[in-house]
Amino acid sequence: MGEKEAPPGSGSRDPGKRANAIPFGGTLNGAGEHLEGAQAQAGMDRSMSLWEHLRELKSRIKIIAAAYIASLVFWLLIPAGAFDPSTLFTGMYYPMIAVILDNAKSLAAGKVTIIMGSMTAPLEIYFLASAVMSLITASPVIGYEIYKFVDPALRPGEKHGLGRFVAAFVGLFCAGAFIGYFILSPAIIRFMTFFANIVGATAIVGAGDYYGMVFMATGATAIAFTAPAVFLLLVNYGILSTDALAKNRLMSTWACTS
Repeated sequence: MGEKEAPPGSGSRDPGKRANAIPFGGTLNGAGEHLEGAQAQAGMDRSMSLWEHLRELKSRIKIIAAAYIASLVFWLLIPAGAFDPSTLFTGMYYPMIAVILDNAKSLAAGKVTIIMGSMTAPLEIYFLASAVMSLITASPVIGYEIYKFVDPALRPGEKHGLGRFVAAFVGLFCAGAFIGYFILSPAIIRFMTFFANIVGATAIVGAGDYYGMVFMATGATAIAFTAPAVFLLLVNYGILSTDALAKNRLMSTWACTS
């Protein structure tokens, strides 16, 4: 009679295969070494990724700085009559920022007499107004560079929410600046000159005080108008909760209206 074949699953195995088998402990040791190597490689990848992010941040800051400097040169040096060469030979040189300052002066409608106030006041106003206008002019580039820097880390839903926030923020900021410049600033001037007339005082104000009031009213109103968009962004990203806002309704209302 022939030998019976060992049934599948029995202890009888090929000696050659058994000799070539890797011990169980050796398999674990090899897997552990492989895991440690993968973790070390992942750490190196993260380090390289960090340096790449820093290099990208550096390049975007350079772009923002270049845009701001170009805007500063535009407002400080480019003549308002750049497209009228005849003005360059009349000795009447007015930079672009002079157009903004003349317009701000017209808000008083002749109710206020603006004087120099101090020897350095005109120079301070010249550079401060140019710096503010340069920041406003370069703001689209600044916003775009910030968005492109954080864009890779956002999920599709977060990108959509951030896009809506940017649109709402820009719209509210522009609306607030418009109201602060064309409505609030003239109203403040009329209010103050009204009381000057009551007490029989002549409305004479220093240039620094006048232009500071106009730019402060414009900037503060523009920033205040963006508060709802900022609160909505914080709620959408879970930084603030609606329950916390409801419990502190008075504080939230004050923050949005102040």
